[in-house]
Amino acid sequence: MSLTAALSTALSGLNTAQRGLALTANNIANAQTPGYTRKVLPQENRVVDGQGRGTRALDTERIVDDFLTHELRSQAGRLARGEVLEDVYDQIQAAVLGEPGDSSRGIDALTRRLSLSLQELSNAPESTAARLTAVGTVDDTMAGLTDIETDIQLFRGDIDREIATTVGQVNTKLRALETINRDLTRNGSPADLLDSRDRLIQELAALVEIDVEFEGTGAARIYVAGGEQLLAQHASIMTYDRAATVVADTVFGPIRVFAPGAFDPSTQTPNGGAVGHVLVSGGVRRELTAELVGDAIPDSQQRIGSPLTEGKLEGLLLARDKVLPELDDQIGELTTRLRFALNAAHNASVPVPPPSTLLGTRTDLGGFGSAPRSGSAYLSVIDTSGDTVSTIEIDLSVASAADLATQLNSDLGALGTAVIDGTGRLSIDLADSSQGLAIASGSGSIEIDVDGIPRELSFSHYFGLNDLVVDGTDNDGPAVRSDILNDVRLLSTARLEIDSGPPAEGRLGGSGDNRGALDLASSMTEKTGFAGRGGLPAADFTIGGYVGEMTGLLAARGNQAKQATSIDRAIAEDLDYRKAAQSGVNIDEELAKLLQYQQSYTTAARVMSITNELFEELLNMAR
Repeated sequence: MSLTAALSTALSGLNTAQRGLALTANNIANAQTPGYTRKVLPQENRVVDGQGRGTRALDTERIVDDFLTHELRSQAGRLARGEVLEDVYDQIQAAVLGEPGDSSRGIDALTRRLSLSLQELSNAPESTAARLTAVGTVDDTMAGLTDIETDIQLFRGDIDREIATTVGQVNTKLRALETINRDLTRNGSPADLLDSRDRLIQELAALVEIDVEFEGTGAARIYVAGGEQLLAQHASIMTYDRAATVVADTVFGPIRVFAPGAFDPSTQTPNGGAVGHVLVSGGVRRELTAELVGDAIPDSQQRIGSPLTEGKLEGLLLARDKVLPELDDQIGELTTRLRFALNAAHNASVPVPPPSTLLGTRTDLGGFGSAPRSGSAYLSVIDTSGDTVSTIEIDLSVASAADLATQLNSDLGALGTAVIDGTGRLSIDLADSSQGLAIASGSGSIEIDVDGIPRELSFSHYFGLNDLVVDGTDNDGPAVRSDILNDVRLLSTARLEIDSGPPAEGRLGGSGDNRGALDLASSMTEKTGFAGRGGLPAADFTIGGYVGEMTGLLAARGNQAKQATSIDRAIAEDLDYRKAAQSGVNIDEELAKLLQYQQSYTTAARVMSITNELFEELLNMAR
């Protein structure tokens, strides 16, 4: 071998060792860098005219298992979806069930306190303190349920804003990947660029469900679930306009994907009338209630559809459009049934002394004539000493509510008047304000349909003549009637007893009569029909029983979400460990390689030094 060939061989070894040293040092320096994959330097022998001429370093290669990378990407989406739902259930359990160890908050605590206060009222109906406690607790319970429903809508609003933020993050990742694609196309496939590409794709997969294809240059083509392209040569743009305010019937806008050039990010408007591909349709919620299905609006305009099954975005959509609306349905059903039960008991009872005026709360009296009804109710006029002045039998078989008011007005005669007032409500007034009106349900029954469940109401309950719970002011939700809040003596705890005769005679119990108070207490323990809501079937429950079913279902779903997320997290950690074992940097191995490259470098340098000395000897001999 000539000295020139020896020098060339030594120089190639020196260059290869230098690149190996630099690459190994880079591996060690990035051992803890997320997304970094171990790099190796392939080498091949140089042969000229059948003789070895040293080594040549090839392009740097990454140690990557494509299957593990794909599985980890998919698992990242499943884990992100699960983590969102786990967090949502944790927050709503705190709001609905109360914090662990806190017995003063939550739906169960509200209804338990209410039941206890009504029991205490039934034991001492003449006690002002017991009345104050009962009235205040009913009002607090209604306010508490309303607050929980309000909190649910506020939570949905927070999630809606997070959806908009997540869509923005998707666009940011796509733009970054567009830049990397361009660099890969221009510069081949540098290993560090591929690491950055894979890291961004992993982060994108955690946000939204995607499919990925790779070109020969390493550039990525990305498609969202459903097949719409998000990235090729240029990035598409995903758009979502969050709702200004969120209430139960808010119509959310769609999530769209605009092709590159079809949307102007600076003005946030489509170009040339482009409408974009609808990825997630707009609407009210994921699954429609019977009321929404039965209304005049097409279901397709109300039902939110999504092809996504994983990713943070899908978790947020599920929470906003399914989990929270279903919980709101259940709480609304509880509030409605509790109000119904309390009003049914209160309308069957009478305060002592009774009021001289009764004003109904129902204004939609047009359905009275077609409602199935039977029997008679009774109205008594009571004087200041508690004696009955007159008792009137009210025949519920008359043709209409107006006819009933006319007949009642005629029967009252000089004692008072009964009319349907300008607001459409039944009003009964006594001429002598010192006298009082007492109603007994008798055999009277008026049947109405509520959420597909037939319910029988008494005469007083149907017209709302002695409701305990009414609509609050300024849409604040149901509340105790204001006059009862101001004067707890108007709380009905007695009952009008009727001897049907003829003639019919009524007798009102005194302040110690607790039959009405017992009815109020029993309203919490008697079963009533609940409509199917949010996974709970239509069935008969007590108030406490429904609360137990609702909170139990919520807790079970929360535990299920936690367990599923725990499993997904364990799988992700296992995949990450396996990927790190194959693609990660082992410091010990890299240090061993570092020694090898150092020795190779030293050897090559020594060969060059010896070759140089030989050249000098030859030059000296030539002189």
